[in-house]
Amino acid sequence: MTKPDSTVKSLVVAAIRRHSSDMKAWVDTRLWDEADPAHRARFADVALQDGELPILYSVVTPDDWTMFTSRAVEFAHHGVRGRVPLEAVEDVRAGNFKGYARQESEHLALHARDGTVFQCPYRTGHESMGSLYAINTLLHVGRGGRTSGCS
Repeated sequence: MTKPDSTVKSLVVAAIRRHSSDMKAWVDTRLWDEADPAHRARFADVALQDGELPILYSVVTPDDWTMFTSRAVEFAHHGVRGRVPLEAVEDVRAGNFKGYARQESEHLALHARDGTVFQCPYRTGHESMGSLYAINTLLHVGRGGRTSGCS
């Protein structure tokens, strides 16, 4: 049975809060409900489905960002926008999420069931915990139903 969007969002937010540190210091990654309205405006043209809820976003540049919702991952990579429904995701590769060698951003490689790989930009270091726990929790409790985590 599919969980209501509000339940999915609550579970994802709780997982992010439980596993993340120093969230107030995050600059480019935010829980949607705590975002500055000016930052929210950046996503005004993201077309969410009826009842779908935004949860968290991570911005690398104006042309490279990822937004996690209760049903999908919306992203822009080099200005090219995309949407990956959670049920389409087969595997996730997180890359250098810790930011070794002073790498400030990375891409979540979302491997779809049809073989397509989507590159979803996110911030590394402490901020990466938001993106990583968002996708892991979404795939576990949301519409993806997958139980394994990022690798």
